[in-house]
Amino acid sequence: MEQLHQSVGLRPAVSRSSEVAERALDVLLAFAATEAAELGVTQIAAETGLDKSQVHRFLMALQKKGLVLRNEVTRRYSLGPRILDLSGATVRQPDAVLASAPYLARLRDASEETAGLAMRVGRYRVHVAQEESRHELRRRFEIGTPLPVEVGAFGKVLVAFGSLDGGDVTRRDGRASSRQSREFKRQLSHIVASGFAESHGERVPGIHSIAAPVRTPSGVMAIGVSGPVTRFTDARARDVLPLLLNAADELSSTLTS
Repeated sequence: MEQLHQSVGLRPAVSRSSEVAERALDVLLAFAATEAAELGVTQIAAETGLDKSQVHRFLMALQKKGLVLRNEVTRRYSLGPRILDLSGATVRQPDAVLASAPYLARLRDASEETAGLAMRVGRYRVHVAQEESRHELRRRFEIGTPLPVEVGAFGKVLVAFGSLDGGDVTRRDGRASSRQSREFKRQLSHIVASGFAESHGERVPGIHSIAAPVRTPSGVMAIGVSGPVTRFTDARARDVLPLLLNAADELSSTLTS
């Protein structure tokens, strides 16, 4: 049957179903790409590259499942209560999360900054565990929230070590991302060569982060330290880096042994 589909230029039904599912997820994840509380159909269409009629159909389906809510006054949409169920399912990575706890606590105590663990979910990164700094002014990761994978130290580690050429980081409309450039690929090569990534305010202004890869049986995760640039200076990051690389290696051994 597979050969028949290929011979007449058709794709299997399961492939078409996968494409529909991916587009529906793109609509859902469009809410993560903005700080706006609500999005309209036109905005989501621009973000995903889908036409407005497709976006409307997907929103109707997501609304039925409680994943989005429609404001009848503004005619815009927001994330629904059941998104919390998905977030909870995403962060339930028992082996990695439980195993990472002592390493994150050790990094938090040594750096006095927030230590976190992130994984890649499609075109996004999701933080799944953290040990927050005890300082009143501190970095705090939003556990379970999808974030751009190509931005920031954690994301670049996931791209660099999960796909060395970075060729799978594309816009949701299929066009090459502006970050799909020689400079971005050069950055990825440097990250692979050095074994860690560093970012200064790439996604959140005033935040300095360093991250390193953690190898697991199912792929690469990123462990790192993040804090305000006024306290987590370049010099402080250099002091913490050996501890981070050691924690990444030890956690990798724990998860793959």
